[in-house]
Formats: sequence, C-alpha cells, structure tokens
Amino acid sequence: MEDHQHWIRLGTCVSPDGKFIYGIHEPHFHTINLREEDLILVLGGTHQGQSRKNRRNFPAGDVDEPSAGPIYEIANPFPFRGTTYIGKGWADEKAADPTRIAIATPMKVSLARAAKNIAWPDTNKIQSLISALPEPIRLALATTSTDPNDLKRLAESTCRFIFDDRTGLPTGVAFAPDEKGRVRPQIYNHRLYEAVANNPYLDEVYKEVMVLRPGIQGGSEIVGEWHQAPSHVYEYLRRNSYIPWGHFAANMAQDSVRYDMGHLSPDDIQGMRHLYYQRTYVRLARELNLDPPVQRKMLSIESLENLRSDILEKVKAGTPLTFTATLWGWNYGFDYAPTGYRLHASHQQIHQQFALVPDRVPVLGSDTLSSKP
Repeated sequence: MEDHQHWIRLGTCVSPDGKFIYGIHEPHFHTINLREEDLILVLGGTHQGQSRKNRRNFPAGDVDEPSAGPIYEIANPFPFRGTTYIGKGWADEKAADPTRIAIATPMKVSLARAAKNIAWPDTNKIQSLISALPEPIRLALATTSTDPNDLKRLAESTCRFIFDDRTGLPTGVAFAPDEKGRVRPQIYNHRLYEAVANNPYLDEVYKEVMVLRPGIQGGSEIVGEWHQAPSHVYEYLRRNSYIPWGHFAANMAQDSVRYDMGHLSPDDIQGMRHLYYQRTYVRLARELNLDPPVQRKMLSIESLENLRSDILEKVKAGTPLTFTATLWGWNYGFDYAPTGYRLHASHQQIHQQFALVPDRVPVLGSDTLSSKP
C-alpha cells in the first residue's frame, strides 16, 4: 500500500476503511530563554586532568532547534483512551529487532554460589560481599536499603569517582571517550548507577555528583528558573524527547532535594506550576505575534496574568492557533524492579513535565483518506 499524507485531527488509529493510521511530527522550535542566573559547576574530569563543566546547560541566549527527531503519534483505537508518542528513531530501531523490547530472560541467581567466591577472611568483608552478589540482588539492595554505608559501597562500584584528598568525598565523576569518541561519564553499570543514585538514603554528596548537579545527565538547556529559597526549581528543555515540538521539565534543583511527596512545600508546587504557565503563555504569545514582557528573567504573576489576557483577546478576535492543547503531568520519582524492569519516571526526584501539541498532524497509513481541513 502506498502511503498518502493528509493533515487531520487524529482521534483514532483506525481509518474509516478499517486500516491502521498514524501521525508523524517533524518538530522544530524556538525557545525563549527566561533563566536569569548561570550556575557553572564542575561535573568531573578526564584522566588527562581536564575539567568537565556544565556550560552547555546554561545558554546565554534563546535556544533554536531547527530539526528535532521525528515523532510518531498513535491514537488509541478508542478516542477517549488518549494518544501515544514514540520517537521515530527508537521505534525504527526496535522494529528492525523486536527482541530489543522483550523482557529479558531471568539470569541465573545463586546466593550460595556468590558467597563461595568471597575471600574469607577479608579486610573489607562487606565490600566483598556486595561485589559478589548477583545483579538482581544488588539492584534490590540499591532500591530498598536504608543504610547509607551500603549505598555508598554500591555507588562506588558503579562508576569512577573523583575524590577530594582531604575529605574523602566525591567531587565529581571521571569522564573518558566512549566507543564513538564522545566524552562521557565513566559508568560501569548504568542500571545500578541510576537505582542507587535515586535512593533517598544515599548520602547527599553522592546524589549530587551522580544525578542532581545540572549537566551530569546530559546537555539539556536550562531555560527557566524559580528560586525563592529554600525552594529552587529548574526548567529544562528536552530537545529530542518522545514528545514533539518542545518538551519541558520542571525539576527540583540540587539544593532543593525532594524524593517524597511529603517533602514538597507549597512554594515548590507554586514554582513548578509557575514555570508551566510561564512557558505555555510565552509560547502561545510568540505564535500570536505578541511580544513577551521580558527575556532572561522570570515573569511576575502580574505579568503572566496580563499575558494570559492578551492571548485570550487575540484568540477571541479570531486569530488561529496551531497549538491548541497542553500535555502536563507529574512524575513521582524513579525505581527499578530487581528484574531490571524500570518503574516510574525516567529520572530522579519529583518533577513536572509539560508541552504544547498541535491541533492537527500529518497522517500516514491509509490510501483512502480524502478529507482535508
């Protein structure tokens, strides 16, 4: 069947003639930078003594993304059940080898066999025991232990840290070229690294250098910030996310650690919501040719309300909008099952994510679609 492309409102993945249809986004966008401050920190260093800093997370100006990765949009057969977004690169890779998304066959696990491999007596029996444990047991320990000493030993087995000679505490993670020549953190066991770093009982210093310090998890730009101490929230732009057209995350910062809902303050919630409204209104204003009130500065509540009113006036006057809906949601942290199956969010701490999605999408998959908007 030869595919033909039409722009329609995609309410279902079943066309009138009973064939499978799907949308495809080819996103590009301009993001206004509303962050006021830069926090340039050292993330670690290379074996050659070169420090790695997080400068790319703090752009000086706005951020342009001319061609983000294509995204498939697949509506549920029943319109009231929602929509799934999948990155085309990820989907194509898995379509070529469907076994890549299969649940792995359980590995052989024997605590008795592991214990035999421990050199007793040992000067560091606990470290030897933890190192000898089968992977599923280590993963279970990483997610459930409440002993900081257990977690410290697990953390040190997952990556190469750089330590302060005076305090003995880590100051960063070692970096080295990977097989493609890209300089990356030297992590030996990514799954265990993520699991232990997201255990709230791990020492704060370890958590910060492993996952909380801006930039340690990648180059996503910080384009907004709420900072009313002790509450501190960053707004990250995820350029090539599975959500098209600009996907933003309001993450608690490294100095406002929140792994439990009970630890969230009203200011934290206000900060995350403020960043959501601010980004949504600023993006809509740009589409409607309204100048944003400020750049490189957070909008006040009064400015947000004025901007909302201006947007409503434009829309009521008949100015059309391409983006007519928001995606918004809470994530409540991160976890792994001992089998390696990931539970909950893709990264640490309680956070919110939000995006704008278009009213219509190019649709492929049926050769009988004839209606156009």
